[in-house]
Amino acid sequence: TQGMTELYLGIAQAVAGVLGVAATFAFPYIRQLTGTVRTGVIGISLQLFSLLFCVVGVFAPGNPTFGSPPPSAACQYPIASMNVSTTPPVNISTIPSPLPLIHSNHTNATGMEYYQYTSLGFMVTGVVTARFGLWIFDLSVIQIVQENVIESERGVVNGIMSSMNFFNDMVHFLLVTILPNPSQFGYLTIVSFLSIATAWILFFVFVMLHEREAFLGKDECCGYRKRKFEPTQ
Repeated sequence: TQGMTELYLGIAQAVAGVLGVAATFAFPYIRQLTGTVRTGVIGISLQLFSLLFCVVGVFAPGNPTFGSPPPSAACQYPIASMNVSTTPPVNISTIPSPLPLIHSNHTNATGMEYYQYTSLGFMVTGVVTARFGLWIFDLSVIQIVQENVIESERGVVNGIMSSMNFFNDMVHFLLVTILPNPSQFGYLTIVSFLSIATAWILFFVFVMLHEREAFLGKDECCGYRKRKFEPTQ
């Protein structure tokens, strides 16, 4: 409904993949300069900042949720090639359709409809650039677990992490089922941003409670941790 073709969608996915791979190469260098904990903070902060563009896109012109609404008389398909003089007028509201009408976002002075790409540009930019911070943060969390959790407890920690991932996937599918219309996508975008913001807060609380010295650079050098967590008895 936003007018993005398969070509540009594929290009955006390719750029996102390249940024993800670039993050895997950049992680060792960032970790060597700042340490594992601060690299994790940098990664999730970059991801949260990138997703701010998506939130801006929800309220930008062209977004069907909070942006400029589509014209009420928009047709389902472009009509520029139709011969208006020989084609009888048709009231599209009386034509049954199993799918909702696909509207464009704007109408110019000549009456021809076109798409407003402001919202789409913000959304794509946020989603694509967030991959870099996402991969940095993911690698940081894995490294923190390997460095701070004793080997006998890593299976428990990884199992809980996997369970949380599957649970959040289920919530994601449930929300999409509850809000399936494209005009409701803005609400899902805001919920996704709030979930990442919550993760940022929880990770920062963890750092302040358990990794304050590492975050401040007092007991960590080049990513090497001197202290390991022991399981509670």
